Amino acid sequence: MLRNIDSDNKKKYNEEISILTQQVTIRKRIQQVDEGKIAVDTSHIVTASDDTVIQLYNRFKGLEDIGSDVIKLVDNSYIAALLTNIETVKLEKPRIVFVRDPKFKLFKELFSDIRDRFLFSNEFGLDSNLSVRIRHGTLKGELRRPFSEFRLLTTKNKESGIYYENSFWKNKLVSLDTTTIDHVMVLLSAFSANIDNVISDVLSKWIQVRTENKGKDGVFDFSFSDYDLSLVYLKIVNCSSLEVLMESVLENLWSRTENNLSELRRKLNGELKEVFIYHLNDLEKKLRQYIVPNADYEVQSIFRNISTCRTNIQSDINNVIKWFSISKNKSIIDFTMTELVDTCLQIVRKIYPTVTINVKSTISDFSIYRGKFFESLVIVLLNLLDNACKYGNISDIMTAKLDIALEDKLTTVTIVNPLAADTDVQDLHSIINNIMFNINNDNVSDSLRKEGKTGFYKIHNILVSELRCKDTILGINIDSNSDFIVSLSFTL
Repeated sequence: MLRNIDSDNKKKYNEEISILTQQVTIRKRIQQVDEGKIAVDTSHIVTASDDTVIQLYNRFKGLEDIGSDVIKLVDNSYIAALLTNIETVKLEKPRIVFVRDPKFKLFKELFSDIRDRFLFSNEFGLDSNLSVRIRHGTLKGELRRPFSEFRLLTTKNKESGIYYENSFWKNKLVSLDTTTIDHVMVLLSAFSANIDNVISDVLSKWIQVRTENKGKDGVFDFSFSDYDLSLVYLKIVNCSSLEVLMESVLENLWSRTENNLSELRRKLNGELKEVFIYHLNDLEKKLRQYIVPNADYEVQSIFRNISTCRTNIQSDINNVIKWFSISKNKSIIDFTMTELVDTCLQIVRKIYPTVTINVKSTISDFSIYRGKFFESLVIVLLNLLDNACKYGNISDIMTAKLDIALEDKLTTVTIVNPLAADTDVQDLHSIINNIMFNINNDNVSDSLRKEGKTGFYKIHNILVSELRCKDTILGINIDSNSDFIVSLSFTL
């Protein structure tokens, strides 16, 4: 309308419309990435079944002629309940477990094999999915973000493990005496440690996978008792094929996954919110012991920040909760590399609200890529940008050059950023050499699920196993100017 009325400014209006349209598109893409991050490529579990599964299944089917003269025992938990509260359980049907049925024993082996593929496959397993999409940097950054946004957190010195002073509030509180400022600095450092410890527990004790034989912590509980398995067994005991058996097993694994996700969402919505608010309340209470109510406006702003953070933390955790649902046939529109970069920069700026992020992008790849590649490439690029923020953050400014080029169907992504002055270059060289050795010798399985550091194993895994890119080449280097250079080449 305005373009027609005010034709002299038509070009300006078109530019504004273009910018607004781009912003809306980026928001939609981020929303698609954030909702339903949980996925397991079960199609590859079926096709990747090797001789072990086939042999177990053939032995399982070979026992059909043995007959049904087997000993069946009542589940011990039912007996215990019966003895302690007979009135409650006497009307229940006894829980039968086929503990001495040789066919049931083979089924248990089959089930465990399929389950372990579902959970622990480096290429498509649930634990790998949690590691790559959630535990590595992404969740920590998202949970830290609301506190960082209001300048309530600092980071640790890599060598001493001691939190840096909060320079923002030290400058803000100049009207207070030195002793009071020192007390405030101690309280803010302790608060930073408390919040980071809570987040660490979420990563190491909640978002972990456990079975009867692996892991002691984790909301993702895939332990199955004999009684649990007997219910599956009764459905498939006379199944006609391995495919039918696997379909039934996977159905149960997805059901257990959904139950685990429901429990995790409950803990995030309840326990995590409560403990964050507790620490905010505790910080405020302790600060008020040193800062008097009639302090000037600048000094009082620390309490306003705490109050606003306390309000915002609710909706911020609600956004994280959306991650923990099963990804079901997302339909993501096709994209260009420019749109990919714009989306990733928006996410990174959100994760690091106090860091000025200056990325000079040069993109000579103008191809349109299928939407199914988008989420995976977002994770790859986010890892690279996250590294630049962590290791190239100089006085809350991150500067980087990002080049994306396409030549003979080979896409090359290069990112260059200066290293922070306190970076131990010799140690970083050692880390790089170790990473390159393991990747070049296909020795990444043990390192894939370890969180922190650089995420290069995860980048490699996404390109090779998830996207199944051809001609994948990873190069990492530190030049004479102490610039950190990462180059990725791949063919989609």
